[in-house]
Amino acid sequence: MPIRYLCLDDDARAVRPIVELLQQSGPDFELEVRTPANFDDEIRMLLKAEFDGLLLDLRLDRTADESGARVNYRALSLAQELRTRMTEGEMTSRPLVLWSVDDNFQLSYDKDETGHDLFDRKYYKGSVTADAPRMAAELIDLALGYKNINALKSRTIKNIYSRLIDLPDAFSIIDPRIANDIAENRSYPAHAFARSILQNLIFGAGPLIDERLLAARLGVDIEASDDWERLKSKLSATKYTGTFGNAWPRWWMFKLLAAFKEVHPSSPIQRLEASERVSALKSAFKLSKLTAAHPLVDGYDARFWFVCKLLSKPIAPTDAVQLSVERREWQDGIYASVKSILDRTHKSEGYEIHPFEQPRIAEMMAALRDDEKK
Repeated sequence: MPIRYLCLDDDARAVRPIVELLQQSGPDFELEVRTPANFDDEIRMLLKAEFDGLLLDLRLDRTADESGARVNYRALSLAQELRTRMTEGEMTSRPLVLWSVDDNFQLSYDKDETGHDLFDRKYYKGSVTADAPRMAAELIDLALGYKNINALKSRTIKNIYSRLIDLPDAFSIIDPRIANDIAENRSYPAHAFARSILQNLIFGAGPLIDERLLAARLGVDIEASDDWERLKSKLSATKYTGTFGNAWPRWWMFKLLAAFKEVHPSSPIQRLEASERVSALKSAFKLSKLTAAHPLVDGYDARFWFVCKLLSKPIAPTDAVQLSVERREWQDGIYASVKSILDRTHKSEGYEIHPFEQPRIAEMMAALRDDEKK
């Protein structure tokens, strides 16, 4: 059965080309677009409709339909009502996804945080042309994830959260605050489980890491390594196999540390430079086409542990500067390289330095000014 999304957009005719592009970018993926009806009628139709996910335009109230009618509500109001119906069991829980043009996000959505938890994902319409395959894959995986959550919730099982993330005895390994009181309580709606998995595990580095961070911690230059895919295959036991893991590939950090210890038992991975890590991997797995990543700047430490948020290059803790970005207690900080901070790249990208890092950077800037005077 194909995954079927319904898209509500007040300018349905204008968005039809990018809707068709999204639909063509995913296997067995259907995306129907129409204009919204008045609020009560729309709720009644959605309660009866057969669909796996809902894609909502942020501003449903701007453009009149072909009959000249214009609704008087926005996506946040509709999403709030739908989430309430899902919580009360009147409607099957499904993913709610928001999309809009950049200006609308900046003018209303970004400034009103009260509605952020209503949606599983948000997309910019202007990005569809370049990112359609990724977006389609994520929409499909969101729908499949909700189906999995709903299926498990319908059964009398223990440790539902552990089952969803495919990690037996999860909270003897990872921070129990990740799930809090929903860990074994099936009475919570599916979107509560989905939000916890996405926000607490998938979208922030910590217990799980993404491919770029995996490469940095293994010391590997992905683009220069023809054996990268083979290495990932060798480390398949460390990969996250739980809900939402198809569109968002992740790896368990605690499993990666254990796997590397088997490869190189004499020293922890954190103490080794990239070339040493890669040498150990090449020897253990007989992969000759792995290349070690090089420091971003000559003289930088090659014991990589983070990825520069601004330059997408691996960096060691000594050459990393934490940015002021909200995160969960169990998640790693977001880091930039000292180089990008001194070049003030963070300013142009809209980031600020974390307050505890400011004295350190001020000292570096003063030293640079002193050098320029000499």
